[in-house]
Amino acid sequence: MSNIQIWQGPNGIELPSTLKEASEVVPYANYLTAKQKNQIIAAFQIEAFDMAAEYAWKKAMVKLKETIATLGMKFVGEMIGRDDFDETTSIDTEITDHTAIQIAEQLGVVGATAALRLRQSNELITHYFSKDAEEQLDYATAFSIVKSSVQYV
Repeated sequence: MSNIQIWQGPNGIELPSTLKEASEVVPYANYLTAKQKNQIIAAFQIEAFDMAAEYAWKKAMVKLKETIATLGMKFVGEMIGRDDFDETTSIDTEITDHTAIQIAEQLGVVGATAALRLRQSNELITHYFSKDAEEQLDYATAFSIVKSSVQYV
């Protein structure tokens, strides 16, 4: 089996529906190095689900923002009504993950389903890392975040 999947436009990559383990999904993340993939898988193995989800999510959002930034930050600023953006503006500090997902959907970088799944993942990350979280991130939730990150970014 080849771990290389070609991105198929706004619908992401096609992952086999039978994948149930992080070690089966993470190899499809072509934006991660081998070391980064191993770190996410290792975090799942030691049941550090929050670490695995956060790391995979952060890497995916950095990649998504880099993709958006290739269009030019002045253009990105125009899209969101920020006339203070120029080509030296850092997308990492000026655009939230939520806004990046919204822009990516508007530009057709991600489709409607991908945007929905990424927004859900963003909300889950935000919730579980807030002081209001009453329980810890479990395997299924972390797996869902990682799978969405891999599939749609």
